[in-house]
Amino acid sequence: MPAVKPGMIGSYGQTHFELEHLIDLTTFDAIQLDILKGMALSKKLTIRGQFRNPIVDEQRSYVFDKVKPMFHAYEEFMALPDDDPLKQTGLAIRDQDNHAFVEFMKYAYGAHDHYTVYNFWDGVPGWKADPKKRPPNEIAEYFPSLLAWIESLVTAGIFTHVGRAYIVSVDSFGISFEHRDNLADPESNTDSEFIHVRVNTKRPFYVYNAETKERFYIESRVGWWNDKDTHGGDPIPEPAYAVRIDGVFTEEFKNKIKNV
Repeated sequence: MPAVKPGMIGSYGQTHFELEHLIDLTTFDAIQLDILKGMALSKKLTIRGQFRNPIVDEQRSYVFDKVKPMFHAYEEFMALPDDDPLKQTGLAIRDQDNHAFVEFMKYAYGAHDHYTVYNFWDGVPGWKADPKKRPPNEIAEYFPSLLAWIESLVTAGIFTHVGRAYIVSVDSFGISFEHRDNLADPESNTDSEFIHVRVNTKRPFYVYNAETKERFYIESRVGWWNDKDTHGGDPIPEPAYAVRIDGVFTEEFKNKIKNV
């Protein structure tokens, strides 16, 4: 993998890692029908509408010239006077159904809702130190085979334990705004250890160096990078999803990564 240049943090001196050859995806591929069924039936429980601005610095905001992200629309909406009919209508809808509120905002503001998140385990503070700190969300009940596969990554020696896992999906031509992530565990100072698993590599995904203006595309179905580095994805004319699994890497697996 490319060595880190000024402008990125990286992991083990590299911009990112491609790990498909270290993860057995046989079972993951075999349960795709179960995953798609779970996604269809549990969409009512998903997290939609990113109302909090994830852009924390001068990260690449060129895309905002072409589309209005939901969080910008929400800022405009909340700035309306309380007696504004649009705000009153929107708040009434929000109180009844958040998904309906997202649809309302999309059409009222021409806003782009870029993610749908199927969140199985929240990763409550302290989960890295305590494997028992992993309360499941209701949506997890729709994905028994996927969660069993995720748990098998512990048996396989990838993680000592898993503390957070979710599916993130984008619609056709969905834009994943370049961003950096917050710590998965705010009580830990260690870098996030996770794998990002895709069904295929049709949708280009990359980490970005803001100083050199370079994009480093992850060509593997399984990737890992320092999520404090800017990353994002290019739109394609079909929906796509990925599974992100946060845990604590075993020493054996970390040694394998270093030797990639």
